[in-house]
This record gives sequence, C-alpha cells and structure tokens, in this order.
Amino acid sequence: MTGPMENARDMTGEAEGRWCPPPHAMQMVPRRGLLSRLDAVSGMRILDLCAPAGYGKTLFAAQLHDRWQSRGLPVAWLTIDPADAEAGALEQALATAQEKIGVVPPGGSALLVLDGLHLLEPARLSPVLEGLVRRLPAPVRLVLTGRVPVKAGLASLRARGLVLDLRPADLGFDREEMQYLFNHALGPVEQQELEQLTGGWPVAVQFARRWWQRRGDRARLSHLADALADDTADYLEEEVFAPVDAALMADAVRLSVMERLGPEPVHHLLGQDESWYRLLDHPVLGPFLRPLADEQQHFALHPTLALVLRRCFQRLPHGERLALRRRAAAWCQRHGDLIGAVRHAMKAGDADLAAQVVAAAGGAQEIWMRFGYGVIKALDDMLDAAILAAYPRMKLLHALTLLKTGRLTEARSAFEEARRDTRDFTEEPRGGDSGLLRIDALIVESTLLVNECEAVGDGRLALYVDAVNRTARLGPGGGRLVMASAKTAICISRAQQGQFDDALAASAEAMDLYRRLDCVHGQFYHHLHLAGIHGARGQPLAVEESIAAAQGIAKRHLTDDPGKEKLIAALSADIAYERDQIALAHRRLRQVGDTFNEEAWFDILAAMHGTSAMVALASGGADAALGRLEAAAAEVARRQLPSLQRFLDALRISCLVLAGRGEDALSLYGRVGMAPDMLDSLELWREREAVLLAYGRLAMLRREPERVLEMTAAVMPGLRLADNKRSLIRLGALAALAADAAAQPDQAAAHLRETLLLSADTGFRRIFREEGDAMLALLERFAATGGEGEGPAGRHARALLTDLTARPDGDGALALLTGAERKVLAELQAGHPDKVIARNLSLTLNTVKFHVKNIYAKLGVTGRAGLAGLPGTAGSVPVEHAGGV
Repeated sequence: MTGPMENARDMTGEAEGRWCPPPHAMQMVPRRGLLSRLDAVSGMRILDLCAPAGYGKTLFAAQLHDRWQSRGLPVAWLTIDPADAEAGALEQALATAQEKIGVVPPGGSALLVLDGLHLLEPARLSPVLEGLVRRLPAPVRLVLTGRVPVKAGLASLRARGLVLDLRPADLGFDREEMQYLFNHALGPVEQQELEQLTGGWPVAVQFARRWWQRRGDRARLSHLADALADDTADYLEEEVFAPVDAALMADAVRLSVMERLGPEPVHHLLGQDESWYRLLDHPVLGPFLRPLADEQQHFALHPTLALVLRRCFQRLPHGERLALRRRAAAWCQRHGDLIGAVRHAMKAGDADLAAQVVAAAGGAQEIWMRFGYGVIKALDDMLDAAILAAYPRMKLLHALTLLKTGRLTEARSAFEEARRDTRDFTEEPRGGDSGLLRIDALIVESTLLVNECEAVGDGRLALYVDAVNRTARLGPGGGRLVMASAKTAICISRAQQGQFDDALAASAEAMDLYRRLDCVHGQFYHHLHLAGIHGARGQPLAVEESIAAAQGIAKRHLTDDPGKEKLIAALSADIAYERDQIALAHRRLRQVGDTFNEEAWFDILAAMHGTSAMVALASGGADAALGRLEAAAAEVARRQLPSLQRFLDALRISCLVLAGRGEDALSLYGRVGMAPDMLDSLELWREREAVLLAYGRLAMLRREPERVLEMTAAVMPGLRLADNKRSLIRLGALAALAADAAAQPDQAAAHLRETLLLSADTGFRRIFREEGDAMLALLERFAATGGEGEGPAGRHARALLTDLTARPDGDGALALLTGAERKVLAELQAGHPDKVIARNLSLTLNTVKFHVKNIYAKLGVTGRAGLAGLPGTAGSVPVEHAGGV
C-alpha cells in the first residue's frame, strides 16, 4: 500500500505520471510558514526534504512545483521508480527531466524536483546524484525528497550555505496549519489535544480530520486516541515498520512502556543498551524519537507511534508484560518519577509495590509539599477502593487530596475511616511503620482542622511536634520536611489567633527548612501566611513583597494548581478594601471567582467573603451585600464550616446597620443570639473583630455608647500588644464615635487621635467611609481643634475629609465602572430604555446591552430596580442611619 500523502501514483500505469506531481487523496494544506522560510534564504541551490512516511514531503514539493509554474518559470518533476535501479534507467530519466526544463533565460531560474529517492539503494543513487549536482547549471534549483538522508557529495555545498535541510521537526504541521485543516473549528482545548495526540505528524492530523468529519457531533478530540491508533496502525505497518527487522521491532514494542528512553532506562528494561543505539540510528524509526528537555538527554516516542506500539505491547504474553511493568516502576522510582512508578506498579497488578513507592516518597503531606497538586491528584486517581481499604497511608493520601480540592466532608469521612481501621492510627495492618502512619495522620488532621476553620489547639500541636521528634526512621530530608510542616501548622494557628510574634517565629523556622530542602510549596505558603500577618499589622509594603514572592513561585513552579492564584487574590482584595481601593478590590475578587473549590482556611475565606460583601454593599447596597453573604452561607454549608457562620452573621448585622436597616439588624441579632459573653469563646482574630464591630454598631443603634466603650476598653490593650493595627483602627474608630455620643470629648479625641495616626501609617481608611456622616462630623471637629488640628493626626484628618467629601461613597460604586459605563448608568437612572440610551449616547443597541450587563454585574444588582438603592446616585433611597457605606 502506498502512503496517502506522498508517492501516490496514477493508477492508470502510464509512464507520463512520473513527470508531474502525483494525485493525492488528502486535503492540501498551504505550507505558508515553510514557503516564507524558503523565501528568506538567499542563494539556496538544493532543498533536501528528508523525513519518515506521512510528513507531506511530496505534497510540499508539489506546492513548490505549482508555485514555480504559476510564475511562468521552467519546472520539471521526476518521481523515482524502483525500475530506475536498472542500468542506465535513472540517467535516462534525469536527462529527460532536464530536457523538460529546457533553456533557462539569462537572469532566470528553474526548478527540478526528484521525489522518492529512498526507493533506490544508496550505491545506485549516490554516484548518479553526485554527477547531477556537479553538472547542474547554477540557475536550476534542485528539490530532493526521501525517507533516508541522501549522501551525494552535498557536504561542501552545505558548508557554503547552499543546501537547506528540512527534517521532521520542520515538516510537522504547526497550529495555523492544523486550524486550516479543521476549518478553524478547533477551540484551545481541542487544539491542545490534537497536538498531544499527533505531535503535528501530518498524516496523523489528516486521519484525525477524517475522524472529526465523520463525527456529526464534533466530539472532543480526547476520544480520538483509539480511532487514531486504528487508522494509523495499517499505515505505520506498511509505510514505517516494513523495513524494520523483527528483533528491533520487538524491542521497540517492549520499550513503548517507558515514557523516557535513553541508554540507562533501556538497559534497565532489556538488560542491554544495544537496542537503544540501533533504534536511535535507525533511518526509519530514529526520526520518531523526540528529544526531551532534561539533563539526562532522554527521548520520547512520537505520540502517534507510541499509541500503536503500546497496542502491540498489550499483545505480549501476560507474564512478560507484568515483568516489564515492574522493571519500569523500579526505574521510575529510582529516578524520582513518582506518578510513573505508581502507574506501572498498578498496571502490573502489584498493589504492594505501589504502596511501597508511596511510602518511600514520604507519605501524604511530604508528597504534597514536594510534588504539588498535579502529582497528588494523579496518584489519587490511580487508587481504587480496594487499595484505599488495604493501605491506611493511601487512605490518608486520598483524604488530603479531597481536602486540597475543597471536598472537606469527604476528606473528613476518609480520615475517620482510616482512624477506625488502624485503632486511632496505632496499628499498621500490613506491617508498616506505625510511627510514620501516626505522623501522616497528625499532618492530615491538622490540615483538616485548619481548612475546617477550627483553631489547632496547643495540645494537638505539641503532639504533632513530639511525634516528629520521636520518629527517626524518615527518608533523607524527610524529618526536616515534616518538621517544617509542623512549624507551618503552628504559624497558621498562631496567626489566626492573633499571636503574630509566635507565628512569625514558627514561619521563619519553617522557611529555613523549606529553603534547605528546595521545597517551593512550603515557600509559597510561608509568603502567603506572611502576607496575612503583615496585613493585620498594617504593613502594606510588606504585604506587597510577600504577595509578589508568592506569585513568583506560583507562576514559575505551581502552574498545575490554579487555586494558588485565588488564595493570593483573596488576600489582595482584603488589603485593597481596607485601603479604600474599591475598584482594585473588585478586580481581585473577580480573580477569585464565584466558586472556590480549592483548599482555604479561615483567613482566606473571611477575606474573600467579607471583602465581597462589603464591596457589594458599597456598589449595590444592602440587598447586594446580603445576596453575597447568602451565597457565602451556602458555600459554608457545603463545606460544613459552622465556625465560619458567626463571622457571616456578624457581617450581615454590620451591613444592615450601615445601610440604615436597623430594625432588620436587631431582628437578625435576636435570631442568631450574638451576646457579648460569647467573645471569650472566639479564638480567631478576624471572627472577634467582625463580632465586636457588629455588636458595637448595634449598641450605637440602641443609643448605648457606654457598652461600646466598655467592650473596646477590654480588648484594645491585647490588640496593641499583638500590634494588630487593622483591628485597632476599626475598633478605635467605633470607640471614638461612642465616646463622642457619650459626651466624653477628651476620650473621643484620644481614640480618634490613635486611630488617625495608625491610619496614616498603614493607609487603612475604609472604616472612616463606612461610618458615614457621624464620622465626618467628628473628623471636622477634630481637624478644627487648635493643637490637634496642627499635628500629624489633624493633617491626616483633613486629608481624609478632602477625600471623603470629594468622593462620596457613591463613587465607591462608580469606581468599579468605566467612563462609558458611568454614562450608561446615568441614563438608566433617568429611566431611559435601551433604545433611547443608544440614541442619546450615539451607541449601537448591542453596545448598550453589553454595558448594562457589565453594570449589573459590577454593582451586584439583577435589574434596574436595584439601581434605585445605590448610595450617592440618582434615585437613591434616603439613609436613616448615621453611617453610610
């Protein structure tokens, strides 16, 4: 059988068919990139197209022939025939081809194409071709196509830059050519799948197109693998495998089990490396080996060839297949390919080997920290229920994977099953190391508690560290990595409790270990936790540095885990909101998205949901904020995080009070039972801050400022000791308003002075806008006071007043909108329908609808009625509460 893309002959058998490009069954793809490359080469005399079957050598040569002919230039084509091996036949054919070119006019050029040179033995071809090259007039350009390199005295011409060699890497289809073949119907995912399956091999891409056309539903190309293997198997056997001797072909089938090929892996698998060098140097199979970018200079089989060879592998005797799989697993394990080792062990049916590989890699947390989300998820996908039931450390790995994807309920269930099966992690049923099992359990449970938004108590942390210290049988560096994980757990627990100095000390110890071990995951979390601590302490520049470091690590090393960028964006939005940068906070929240299916702890979830609600309050009013909090409550319920519910309830109360809906706030307070005596039970600083603000705002609403002063007096010394400037600013502003309402001007000035100085130092100013007219009046009196007004606090008060009056909080909403969207918003609030808006603003109707959709999304409303309640905009509802957002 002749290949469908080249050397296709006119089946009439007439000799005239060899003097023109052969007909072809496949769709012609314009090779514009290759043609442009030729145009850029000056002085080229010979173009050597050498590649295995299916690379479109003949079709590309035909495009050159037609291009030359369309320009009125002399051109000749000769398709080589096996009969040319007879004495004098090739010489006569070449003479005839040259006669067809005729006389080349002065200053002109001509083209001679010799197609299919591999059909002749080198001993017959080389001397004739050498003579042709020597005698060929300079204006004649020579195009050679074949499957094996031509040795015809071209070395000196190559040295002079007169020969251009195009090989498989050059002749494969690029993205533009694939899209052309598929009528530009491929999306990014289909494009990537096609590249992965075909490697750009033109014949495989053509087969894929046929399959695509047969599928009326245009199914995803991920379903193509089996069909492509079917279509290409016969082609490969006849066009590629035919000249390969049986012994080398058998070894190629065995080697297809490996993802990386080279002397070492081949020797490990086959017991000798001779087959590797034969494969590498083979003129037909060698070009199907693709170099990998690794230090060992390994190669990989072309993906389509690998598909077919691995089908042949499945036909090997069962025992041989299992033995090869075990050897492959051992090689992968030895060279750090954890996924490959477990996959081969599982395909060999050797669950014990798979469990040993995972245990040797360090267990659940160490695998996560060393290898990341992509690896732990791939491992988990390979583990079936029987293995999870038989190997408790595998079950803990499964629990950690569920946890990292936000499936906390399932993670907790898997963890508790492992606890029951091992008598509280004291027994390894298959004779494993119970000490290592216990450490895995402590790590996973601590991570679970953090993600369940529970504080990890001192007792559990002490057990954690003690278990690490008592375990001496960890792998190289393993003890240090587990200790680093323990220090990270201490850091996040102390940070969430507001014990920032202890958190920083633990983080520094963890980071030292992570750096020694070159553990990028650990370093990422270190910088993220630092950003949270610096944010609480009002150090925005330090926050930016930590976030930039975390982003750099995520972009360089953690690209398989999109959740990392969401964690960063949530903290960034929180800081932007406190600095009154509403538009920036909104952009960061959009990066987080509406759903969060990744791991997250209290700081992250509070930053995300709290900022989202307050930005919605600023842009869309109370209903928009309550809508966001309702969605957050659904998320909390899905994750089963009851400890986060108090935080959300406190936010609801604050939003209602600030929006002037005092009765609703009091009603909600009565339903949720938020009493002052509950403060002692709140361990996490963000939760305490939210509850204190909600309770204080309610007390002000009920005209009980003394309660606010009593409450703030009890907590602010501790906040000063912890250097929690964010909470000091928020509660200090509330205390200043309470003292003013209680007719205690000196105390009001003292609280306001401290708050203003902290605000000037940190840039945190949002609380002054939240508290509305009452805060404006207090700031005006403070700035007008003689001594106070001239000091740094007074200067900051005046700066705040200028900003608050120049940008009334309607601008908090408007800051989210572009200039065009603001104009459309004004028309909407004037009650104009879309067609009138289009006419008034000289826009198309579709453009108006596009802007309206964006306005609704940014302001958190679902229709025009929602715009009426926007603070500071036309048609706003009067605000009865002294505060305002």
